[in-house]
Amino acid sequence: MASQRRGPQKDSSTVVVDWLKSLNNLSGYEFLFMRYSATGFVPATAGEKVFGVLANGGAASAIQVTVHSFGKSQLKVNEACSAGERLVADGSGAGVVTATDNEDLGAIALADVSAAGQIIPVMVVAGLRQ
Repeated sequence: MASQRRGPQKDSSTVVVDWLKSLNNLSGYEFLFMRYSATGFVPATAGEKVFGVLANGGAASAIQVTVHSFGKSQLKVNEACSAGERLVADGSGAGVVTATDNEDLGAIALADVSAAGQIIPVMVVAGLRQ
């Protein structure tokens, strides 16, 4: 009998870091930009380099988390944006549009959205400098 694959399913176009544990309670932070700290993943804030996008929030600390660090994912955005626009973290870890040159990007929008608080498909490009 063939063994069954366990764990999150991965799109072959997405680099997933799912072996790291976080000592922080990330419940409610799904689809936000994350950075890595001494205690594990925490939401990124404005001006910080992002590690990726949290794909599962979990309900308690010291659990395994899934973070997309490159490739397709979903991201909560805090303003309207268009496909192709460059996104960075705002103060809460959500995506906002940047027009600043020489800034470390977090993702590129893959869809248009007309209102804040929406979750959209993105191409995560954590650390790419534009």
